[in-house]
Amino acid sequence: MKHKSGIKVMALVVALSAVAAMISACQGAAGPQGPAGPQGPQGPSGATPSAPAPKVKALGAETPVAAYPAGVQLQLVGLADEFRIKYSITLVNATDRDLGNITITVPLPSESRFYELATTPEGAALKGKPESSVEWTLGKLAARTSLGPFEYKISVPKQTAGPASAKAQWELPNAGSVSAAGLDFSKIAVNLPKRGCTACHELRDNKTGAVTIAYEAMERGGPNHPGLPFDTTVSTCLTCHKPGTGDREGKGAVAPLMLRDIVHPAHLNSPSFTGTYKGNCFTCHNVDGKGNFTLLGEKSKTDFRGIPDEAPVKSIPPSEGK
Repeated sequence: MKHKSGIKVMALVVALSAVAAMISACQGAAGPQGPAGPQGPQGPSGATPSAPAPKVKALGAETPVAAYPAGVQLQLVGLADEFRIKYSITLVNATDRDLGNITITVPLPSESRFYELATTPEGAALKGKPESSVEWTLGKLAARTSLGPFEYKISVPKQTAGPASAKAQWELPNAGSVSAAGLDFSKIAVNLPKRGCTACHELRDNKTGAVTIAYEAMERGGPNHPGLPFDTTVSTCLTCHKPGTGDREGKGAVAPLMLRDIVHPAHLNSPSFTGTYKGNCFTCHNVDGKGNFTLLGEKSKTDFRGIPDEAPVKSIPPSEGK
């Protein structure tokens, strides 16, 4: 039985081989390539590679920043702070080419005197001794970077000084220059000083009244303090907190404490008043002809040194209403 099965398998193999040989014999040579078929639909587009973000180089450290308009720019800002004017310059290279052999020249504003050099970025150097102008040199500013701040301070003997300007020049790859927009003295940001209660205590929140005099009184005066409108002035406070007389000597006329016993320690022990606002006695007071401190209940208009713009200075004499 097994012998007959083997014969059948062998016969089947022989037959298949014969068929394969016949097919191979009938197959001719490959013909020429046919025409190309129609183009298929376009596939989805891949992600577009993004250009590298420009970098700003400040004090030697590069940090990506938002793109600048094309070209080279010179930015100039001024700040009145600590009774001096500080000017700050930043050089921006928004091109794709490095700049070399750079000089930044900043003439001193008229009616001003050079006070001190504040900041020179890493890689830059002060050129000469500042007299009528301040100059820095820089060997290279890489493409798509910015360097700054270049900073200096001036003193102003009078109430104002002339406009500030700045210019940058470079020799490589081609000679060129750029100037900053002129900065008028009236456009300088003023950080100091503030004089008068409402110079600081102004309405910042229409719902709560922060940080008006009324807000401070109601927020910090305890649950028994009466409500006050947001436009309350310090004169209203003195109705109850002025110095008492007779059996109320050393107390408020109506309130438990005089205003002076509240606001002096509250302000001089406040990090915000002495630190952030750099407050001092003249933030709240003026001095009369007898040497008495008077209270500046309203905001006083002053120059950047705190000197009043108008005279006589409107203020409240001591022990008002006594």
